[in-house]
Amino acid sequence: MRVETVTRLLAAAGVHWLRFEFADTLGVARSKVVPLSRLERVGTRGLRFYGGTDGRASNNAAPAPDFILMPDFDTLALLPYAPGEARVICELYDLNQEPAPHDGRWVLQQVVEQYLDEGLLPATTFAFDFYVIERETGTPAFPGGRPGASVRNAARPAWRDTLLSALPSLGVELESINTAGAPGQVHAELATARGVAAADQAFTFRTAVKEVASQDELTATFMTRPPCGDVASACIMQHRLLDAVTGENRFADDEDPLGISPIAKHFVAGLLYHAAALSAFLLPIPNDYKRYHAAGCVPQHATWSCESRAAAVRVTPRPGADAAHVENRIAAASANPYIALAACLAAGLDGLRQRMLPPAPLHGDPTARNGAPRLPRSLDEALAALEADTPLHALLGEPFIRTYLGVARFEIARTRLACPSYGTEEWERRVDPWEWSEYGELL
Repeated sequence: MRVETVTRLLAAAGVHWLRFEFADTLGVARSKVVPLSRLERVGTRGLRFYGGTDGRASNNAAPAPDFILMPDFDTLALLPYAPGEARVICELYDLNQEPAPHDGRWVLQQVVEQYLDEGLLPATTFAFDFYVIERETGTPAFPGGRPGASVRNAARPAWRDTLLSALPSLGVELESINTAGAPGQVHAELATARGVAAADQAFTFRTAVKEVASQDELTATFMTRPPCGDVASACIMQHRLLDAVTGENRFADDEDPLGISPIAKHFVAGLLYHAAALSAFLLPIPNDYKRYHAAGCVPQHATWSCESRAAAVRVTPRPGADAAHVENRIAAASANPYIALAACLAAGLDGLRQRMLPPAPLHGDPTARNGAPRLPRSLDEALAALEADTPLHALLGEPFIRTYLGVARFEIARTRLACPSYGTEEWERRVDPWEWSEYGELL
């Protein structure tokens, strides 16, 4: 869409401001706001943005260069809870007009293109847990227990109703929403979307949840372990691979006892083979690893199952070709949707190309491991696995990997400095006030 057309349409809709928005490496929504009168000027050449936003400038001797925000007008949306304002998701470019290596959305686009080269199109369903907390007191916004109890689903109706009314205008299709297991915890499942659109939808949903909560004197956080949270918040991705021409679900096989095809089994094997390195992307901050000391169904090992929610990957037999999917349960709620999806699709693609086969699925005991490797218990451990996983480097791009490792190590260094007990059992079992002040509102 031409920028002149966008300007005209926004003016007719009463929009005065356009937010140029993107997800930084940690998935934090960042933006610049442009008066509509300036859109035709900046909409074609982009907006310059500070290069040290997410710690890439941690070395003062060699600060990270600025980059350019270029709007993708296909993502244009009005913000119903911010009258007179619209939003567009941006692609990131360096000052030479080359794609910025730290742009998770661009990395995801490249992985999707590799699938299209194979005649396949990824389709993904995102589901999130998050906490809704009283801003003034830091206490949960509603009681816990009894997940999905209707009386608690109806708690804080102003926040809920504003959010649910806003999502369609934002291009977010919600499948369902309900209270979860802990006080103040919510579980939401989005509709399935294809390609990059799935991550766009997830990013937009998270941002809307937080901004609508803020207007009701609440803090909504996708941080895995907030101070008041005894149950870890997760992000679940349900993966499907569709025929790029016909749209047929290539994971389905009605003649297989599990209802899944060889392609699906190769994909599962790729996720399990790369699970340790994937943890660096799916649990991107030190707080995420405190889930291993929290309640909830937390995967402990690189296992898969047809029943257990404690497995890293779950395949649930369901009737009908459209239903067959691979449920990826490794990620924390804090994970950047673009990077998380890109990394998992890359791992699955390696499984397809190498024709990997998974071990036998677990049955019965949800804590069994059948010799499967343990998932990393710290970000340090996950980064070491990522450094050694050269196939993922090739699929995601070495410049992106180097940038990501630098940002993640910067987060570790900041945490060590602020929390002297970092890495001890005492630190792993409690949430430090610094963690909440640093991540609670932003993630």
